[in-house]
Amino acid sequence: MTSVIIPTSDEAQYVSATLEAIAAAGVDTCHEVVVVDANSSDQTAIIARAHGARVVPSARRHRATHMHLGAEQARGDVTLFLHGDTPLPAPALQTIRRGMQDRRGAVTALPPRHDPHSQRPAGNAAP
Repeated sequence: MTSVIIPTSDEAQYVSATLEAIAAAGVDTCHEVVVVDANSSDQTAIIARAHGARVVPSARRHRATHMHLGAEQARGDVTLFLHGDTPLPAPALQTIRRGMQDRRGAVTALPPRHDPHSQRPAGNAAP
């Protein structure tokens, strides 16, 4: 199973598209979504739960802490960390899973913010 871990902090306007993209990956992809939320003041946690994600609260606003907490809560044998505003392309979960099973490689980074409508400035992606 692939565990998708999404650290969030006030990402209500973005997280729905990310969770919808994960769900659109296909019913044959066995996965879980763990959203580690930093006590968002918006509707982030509510939206995540409505999309079927397991929400883990965190009192700290520190991405590394959220990633660690999410990894501790994950039940999968493959772990994928995403930003709350980064929808995956449709075949990404299957490709990542297949790469890990075949031991031919793994995705280590994706270009940020695949959503062309995102208002956030694009960051630098690792090569």
